[in-house]
Amino acid sequence: MDEFEKSKSLNIYQKLAQVQAKTGQITKAEENKFGKYKYFTEQQALNILKPLLSEQKLTLTFSDENDRYFGSRKKDGEKE
Repeated sequence: MDEFEKSKSLNIYQKLAQVQAKTGQITKAEENKFGKYKYFTEQQALNILKPLLSEQKLTLTFSDENDRYFGSRKKDGEKE
């Protein structure tokens, strides 16, 4: 059975577990000099994840819309 046939017989959780197992550790290549910490970028993560997801016939979708609010948000009709 080839990789494509194996991939067809797995459920999404099994496929994601395989991707996660192959991901390994992402090297923090960027540095925030002000905060004095290292981090990795979204692009670094995508460069690692996309080929692994493709092997399992999975895709990654995301939105760049910022519709999350942090802290409290005044509701219509509420007084400050």
